[in-house]
Amino acid sequence: MKDFSERLMQQDKPMRVHLIGVAGSGMSGLASLLIGMGHRVSGCDRVTSAETERLQRAGLQFSSPHNAQSVSDADVVVYSSAIRDENVALFAARELGIATVRRAECLAAILATKDGVIISGTHGKTTTSAMSAHVLRRGAINPSHYVGAEIPVLGVNAHWDEKGEIMVAEGDESDGTLALYKSKHAVVLNVEEEHLDFYSGIDHIKDVFTTMLDRTSGSVIYCAECPVATELCAPREGSISYGWKDADYTAINLKEQGGIVAYDVIYKGKNLGRVELGVPGRHNVLNSLGAIALAGVCGVNFNETSRALSTFAGARRRFETKYLSSKLRVIDDYAHHPTELAATLQTARSLKPKRIVVLFQPHRFSRTQKLADDFGKALQAADRVFVTDIYPASELPIEGVTGQTIVDAVRANGKVQAEVVGAVPNAHHAVGNSLREGDMLITLGAGNVHEAGTKISKDYAVLEEIQRECGAGSDAKVALYEPMRKHSTMLVGGPAQYWVEPQTEACFAQAVKYCRDRGVAVRVLGRGSNLLVRDGGIRGVVIHPAKGVFGDVTVSGDTITAGAGVRFKKLASVAQKAGLTGFEWMEGIPGNVGGGLRMPAGALGTAPFD
Repeated sequence: MKDFSERLMQQDKPMRVHLIGVAGSGMSGLASLLIGMGHRVSGCDRVTSAETERLQRAGLQFSSPHNAQSVSDADVVVYSSAIRDENVALFAARELGIATVRRAECLAAILATKDGVIISGTHGKTTTSAMSAHVLRRGAINPSHYVGAEIPVLGVNAHWDEKGEIMVAEGDESDGTLALYKSKHAVVLNVEEEHLDFYSGIDHIKDVFTTMLDRTSGSVIYCAECPVATELCAPREGSISYGWKDADYTAINLKEQGGIVAYDVIYKGKNLGRVELGVPGRHNVLNSLGAIALAGVCGVNFNETSRALSTFAGARRRFETKYLSSKLRVIDDYAHHPTELAATLQTARSLKPKRIVVLFQPHRFSRTQKLADDFGKALQAADRVFVTDIYPASELPIEGVTGQTIVDAVRANGKVQAEVVGAVPNAHHAVGNSLREGDMLITLGAGNVHEAGTKISKDYAVLEEIQRECGAGSDAKVALYEPMRKHSTMLVGGPAQYWVEPQTEACFAQAVKYCRDRGVAVRVLGRGSNLLVRDGGIRGVVIHPAKGVFGDVTVSGDTITAGAGVRFKKLASVAQKAGLTGFEWMEGIPGNVGGGLRMPAGALGTAPFD
């Protein structure tokens, strides 16, 4: 590892480094660092992405899909834990005798060229790493950084700064490679049972953290709220603690309002001043105390730290707002462990929505099996829960372990309504249709569950536009993904993308105009007699004029005025009571006026225009 670090620092002899799986967040970060250090970097992956396109502009030689030719002239090949031995590029590199190293080994070698800071823990690493890098940058420390997500306030997930001596890196503990890092400072946020596909239990996890701490030459900063972190760190000379009480750094006088948390920071009994943190949640207050402690060790004064934290805007997929209006807020969060779910839902509740609706995607079969009961308890903080199929990551299925396992655990631990919605591509239908005004929808999970939230956000914005077009006070009912089986006599059919029930002719006209002006498909649905809708549903807007003026029937002399939504059966009954004849044939037709005129309908040898 030392030799690799030394070669990385030989700027007059740039290395040819190839990264397999470069589109991933971790590997793309390495590419950014290596390019910044002046090396010749190439990479391959199954797909292209916005990140690979950005890296190509910065100098990356990118190829897709994976291929053997891309490694032919490489000095070293780096691969992620997701890459299997049979990968064509990795296999070719080994056949050619090219040095191959894991992602964490490469990061450890890069970190060793600076005064490294490892941010470690079971939860909160990305946010705390991003906070720390942001604070140090604002404190004129010129840090390099490596974070496992896109960070808007930092611009990129990884950056090499030649001028600075410090590098902040998020340390991944999932596969034991945390033990590879040799850093100047270490921050331990928490240590819990997690990644049990790799670890045998908590003692195995503690061993890996202990090795990392033994290799740390400077300060060890830890959260005193975590008993295991305290056990591992407190006995170490010069360790620095933070927490709610009985710690070196504490926070008091908390006030949560409008997505901001304000608090006073106390250091060993002295009030350093007030912080207005730019992201919500008590768990983020603890994360910020870790960043504050690190800033103090690195020489940033508290006033600079406080100002930096007030401008911190969070990381992608960490309580990220995807949509916000007066009717709905959609949040996406990476939480996939019970402790993380509990923290996220606590933060959500502090924003005081009418209801919290959760779409949760369990991550890994082994985690679901081991922690199902804890998930069931954590999800009691929601008002309604939908659960997708399990995101397997690299695991094979475990018999009897499914999304239903989580639903059963939720039901066993309380009265929260929970149901399975299957695969993510169609999960948004049931979730979106359940939403009410004032709801907060949270998509939770480390897989691709955010895609469902993105779809709902996009479609809900259109739905709100349609509702505005209908006019204030129109009382039109609008909904996403209305199941067409509810509106067909055949009782089958997938959802209508947008559902509109106008109450007035003006609203009807505006909805149609909106669709025509924007090229949105529009269909008008009557009673749904003999209507067969495919399982995939109907794209565009379905207008159902059944209530309001469309459901009115009036009699004036020998004239009956009936709205398009009036059923023939009702119309025949009104005519009979008014002593008017000629409508008897309508009694046996399972339709309404609008549909009957359009088709046209008929019975007993009579039709509407006879």
